[in-house]
Amino acid sequence: VNGNEVSFPYQQKKLLCLIIKYSLDDGISSVRLSKIMWPDKSEDKVKNSRGVAINHLRKLLDNFNGVSLVYENSHFKLQCSGPFSCDWMDFREESLKEQPDMDKVMSIVSRGKFLPFIDDPVFDSFKENTESLLISMLNGEIMNCYDRKQYVNILDLADVVFHTDSLNEQALICQLNALVKLKRTEDALVRYSAFVKEYAAMYDAEYEHDFKSLIK
Repeated sequence: VNGNEVSFPYQQKKLLCLIIKYSLDDGISSVRLSKIMWPDKSEDKVKNSRGVAINHLRKLLDNFNGVSLVYENSHFKLQCSGPFSCDWMDFREESLKEQPDMDKVMSIVSRGKFLPFIDDPVFDSFKENTESLLISMLNGEIMNCYDRKQYVNILDLADVVFHTDSLNEQALICQLNALVKLKRTEDALVRYSAFVKEYAAMYDAEYEHDFKSLIK
């Protein structure tokens, strides 16, 4: 509200991200939330811990306009309106559209990976599903740009793919061909060499395609 950056302790970050994950649906049940956040606590202790954590999160969210944490039908979810925005929610809504606004998607994902600060198995499938969806969207747009001969756009799109999947072969092929079309063959060779080096380090094997075989 006052233009200040709000710091969330790790537990509130994890709690908030769990609620965000389910907020585009019916929310997350208090039972499921408790099992994830406090798996080793007894039922009476969980209820107290959950109450304290939820109240703390609500106080943190009071610093923002247009968002509140609601509890309905035994489920927690965020209620959002007005000036409030959430990168993952905005990305998810675009992904559900038949024709997503790729400029909006790029403005979100070019800033980096989702949830880079959380290394918790609870979020592994969430991250993997989000990244898989993102790569599918970006690779689809890369192919559209290639058909439209928008080669410069392909370079930006491919870079974002590589932030998530540094050995994505489809993005590599399109990027190399775009560079060649732009008469930047030397840059394409440098990019190919970097890919081959990383591939060898990752898989302890040589990449099976040479540069010329990838150029169409």
